[in-house]
Amino acid sequence: MSAKLTCEVLPRFEAASLEESSRLFSDLSDTTEMIRFIQDCGVPGFTFHSLVVRQARQPVLLLPLFETDYRLSNLAKIGTKDLVDGIVKFIPFLRHLRLLGVGFVEGGWSRIGISPWADRATLERAWDLALQSLESLASDLHCR
Repeated sequence: MSAKLTCEVLPRFEAASLEESSRLFSDLSDTTEMIRFIQDCGVPGFTFHSLVVRQARQPVLLLPLFETDYRLSNLAKIGTKDLVDGIVKFIPFLRHLRLLGVGFVEGGWSRIGISPWADRATLERAWDLALQSLESLASDLHCR
């Protein structure tokens, strides 16, 4: 039987050591130190989290997460922004959507750290656990 998987959500991008993060994200253009520094300085309008799935204390999956408000009018073309803004005056709950995103805001990367040593069966179980935890977190944070 394979070792048990655990999942935890932590504030910011601190779910793994610098060495583990470098191994999980081997081809990032920014270093883990730089990503942590940017998050320490703050990015207005964003809150950061990490979701990490571990097996025997080793990270198998690492999902950097961010939480932010998104204006519905950002989806509209320039000519229709005023129309969308007018509509949301009558339906205010549509004005801002609280979003929970996966990836790094710092560079616009939708990246997930995946262990190079984990076998396929372990990764499949880790993904199932990560997605369940992500849905639960989004619900707790009232995010989409």
